[in-house]
Amino acid sequence: IRYDELLSVGFLDNPVLTMSMRETSRFNTLAIALHLHDVRDLDDPRSGLTMGMLKSVCQNFGIASAGRVAEIMNLLIHNRYFARTPCTIDKRIALIAPTERMAPVLYRWDKAYFEMLDVSNSKLDLTGDFAADPSLGPRLRRAVGNKRVAGWSSLSAFPDVNMFLERAGGWSLFARCMSMWMNRAPEALDAPLVLNLEEFAVEAGASRSSLRRLLSEAHQQGLLLSAPRTGQNI
Repeated sequence: IRYDELLSVGFLDNPVLTMSMRETSRFNTLAIALHLHDVRDLDDPRSGLTMGMLKSVCQNFGIASAGRVAEIMNLLIHNRYFARTPCTIDKRIALIAPTERMAPVLYRWDKAYFEMLDVSNSKLDLTGDFAADPSLGPRLRRAVGNKRVAGWSSLSAFPDVNMFLERAGGWSLFARCMSMWMNRAPEALDAPLVLNLEEFAVEAGASRSSLRRLLSEAHQQGLLLSAPRTGQNI
């Protein structure tokens, strides 16, 4: 329930970041882009974040096609969250780096991540640790990034969940539906959920029609007891 609350806040002030954070191919492309930048060896012109390297890694792990990677990164560059910069060692190489505009975004990202981890275990206080030592954020992202580029996927064992996460707005829709269901009284667990998809689509950075199609497909796969009625009842 708390996860949905954190996710719903997200980056509603910026639709570009909302899209980047709430659909797995965009999210993983952004995460790997940041990781390639973070682990750059200043003495090695072949290391760091370039469009070619990012395309190669994302294609190798089935995260996104080369065209999809270019679309995601060019959108972030156009909105000044990343910028192209020449390599000081080899001028032929065009590096890409996060800009100062990205810094507060990463702080919010790290803070929300630690809050979500704290939700999973009441004995943790990673949010407090992060407040005392902000370097924990980049260290966590680097550790997770190392696992990502080694082929690790946190949700590979849950194909049913991935069906939602791989679609625009599906991540948010999955969290919202689970939160609504968990908030119910025991005697009401089997009643349909009522969700205004038109309003929710704006929050999730997706279209109402795409969310309704996702719910219909989930019903066809046996994940929902009934198909959505008038696009609202789940």
